[in-house]
Amino acid sequence: MHLSLSAFFLLVSSGATAAGQVHSLAADPLTPVDRLVDANHYKRARTLVEARLRQNPNDPHALFLSSKIQEALGNLRGALAAAEKSVELDPGNVAYHAQLAECYAYTADHSTWVKGITYVHQMKKEIAAALNLHPHDSDTLLVAMMFAFHAPSIAGGDRKKAHELADEIVQNDPHWGWLAEARLAQEDSTDDKIEVLLKKAVQADPKHYRALQELATFYCCVSKRKNPVETERVGHLMIALDPSQTGGYAALASSYARSGRWADLEAVLAQG
Repeated sequence: MHLSLSAFFLLVSSGATAAGQVHSLAADPLTPVDRLVDANHYKRARTLVEARLRQNPNDPHALFLSSKIQEALGNLRGALAAAEKSVELDPGNVAYHAQLAECYAYTADHSTWVKGITYVHQMKKEIAAALNLHPHDSDTLLVAMMFAFHAPSIAGGDRKKAHELADEIVQNDPHWGWLAEARLAQEDSTDDKIEVLLKKAVQADPKHYRALQELATFYCCVSKRKNPVETERVGHLMIALDPSQTGGYAALASSYARSGRWADLEAVLAQG
């Protein structure tokens, strides 16, 4: 179907947790694995999830995590199968429906037009099921927004609707909502507007790693006016927040390379 969804919206794999979500992570021994997945430590998480599934192949949360990991590592077929099984085992969990909807969207993106339409219908069914469980679930709305923005109108694409969905996310989950608005703005707005939206995402939650990462990426790589000073500043914030993730070191490396600070570049690469 070639909707170019995956190239546009890595943001969708957000790991945003809706308030009132059915699944309680606090009592689940897989909670550390959730954190690894949210921090993009997919290979470490995969080892733990595979061990869990060997013990219980019908663990819905392990299957959900397996789906997210396999999707991130490029195994879309495996991700879809795991997501479908997690929903089958626990249809009352909004996160599982959202993940399955995302898998259907990406599968449609890599399918022929005829097969893609089938996956689009399945995606819409999962979005409806998720929003029936939680009307303002961020992950689900991000999938719906992604699809509406880039799908052709004949398949249900509607850019006005995409912006309306982004506004809805802002109202209920501001840091993800402003990130969504910023990503849409990258398609048709000025650098100044994108920067304002990304700063709003950081202001909504200064400890939200993804918001800082998107802001650093904007300064180093997206904006027409590259800003190594701000890239470095945000990179230091990211490392202070979570030194186990690579994003902060990458931001510093970009800043130092652009500024010709070769000794600092070597040091941060060794540290990272």
